[in-house]
This record gives sequence, C-alpha cells and structure tokens, in this order.
Amino acid sequence: MRAQFLLLFAPDKAWKELSENPIKQRYILPLLVYPMLLLAAASTYIKYEYGYISLPEATRESILTLIKYWACIVTTRIVINALSHKYYKLSCDASQIHIFTGYTFTVTLLVAIVGNLLPCPFSFIELAPLYMIWVIYKGKDFLNVAEEDTLNFVVTTSALLLGLPFVWNSILHMIVH
Repeated sequence: MRAQFLLLFAPDKAWKELSENPIKQRYILPLLVYPMLLLAAASTYIKYEYGYISLPEATRESILTLIKYWACIVTTRIVINALSHKYYKLSCDASQIHIFTGYTFTVTLLVAIVGNLLPCPFSFIELAPLYMIWVIYKGKDFLNVAEEDTLNFVVTTSALLLGLPFVWNSILHMIVH
C-alpha cells in the first residue's frame, strides 16, 4: 500500500523508487495492481448491500468491472507500444510499459473502489481520475520518454487511460444487454 500512497501523494518519488528497484518492478503488478483490480470488482457488491441492485446484477457488474479494467490495462499497454514507434520514442521494454500502465491505472481502480463504497454518487470522486495526467507526466522518466516527445506521450496516454474505461464499458454493456 505504500506504493499506492506514494503514487497518489508524491508520484515523482513513486516512479523514482520503482525505477531504482527491479524487485519492486517485478512484484508491483501481482501485489498491488491485480489485487486492487479484484477489490474494485468485488466492491460492486456494496451496491447490493445498499439495496440499489439485486445480487445477480451485482455479480454481473462485478464480472464486467473486472473485465473492463483488465481490458483497459492490456489495451493501453498494446497501444502505447504501437504508438511509441510512430509518435514518440521510448527507451524501455514491453514489461516496463505494462508496469507503467498498471501502476498508473491504480488511480482509477482506487476511485472505483471509493465510488462504490459511498452510499450515493459523489461527483468530485468521478473527477479524480484526471489526476492520472499528472501521474503520467511524472512517470515519463520511468519509460525514458524523449524530452521532445513528452507532450505527445502525455496526451495520448492520458486519453487512453481516461477514455478506455468508457469505451470498454460501452462495448461490454452492448454485449450483455
């Protein structure tokens, strides 16, 4: 959890710590990102406890949440890798892109968890993922983004990480309904 708090309150320190510690890089996804993904999915059952949805609806929402956020992380990793050859230069490997994407996406996962825990919609919480833009900017050194490519990288990555949850949500709900 220290890594999550650092990412939220001091992203530059979080990315520096991650860059300097290969062991942390190896375990950040299985020990932080994937459990948060499961927790975000499980937190949809809180809506059932509040009486907003039925148990089958909560189960469906939980499964869709898990698929949606996992798909967002994977899709973003693939697109960043593809765009890096054309629009900006990265000096890293695919595993670092995956770590970057997953670790950055924990901001959205935390917002989803907190949003589900609240008994009513709270609009400020829904704006919190915009903080990812700052986290992405501070994380550009983790991927060794060339200085002249910073704007392209931050804009495209922010658009992906902020927009893909809506895209995947639409796709999944079209399939289910």
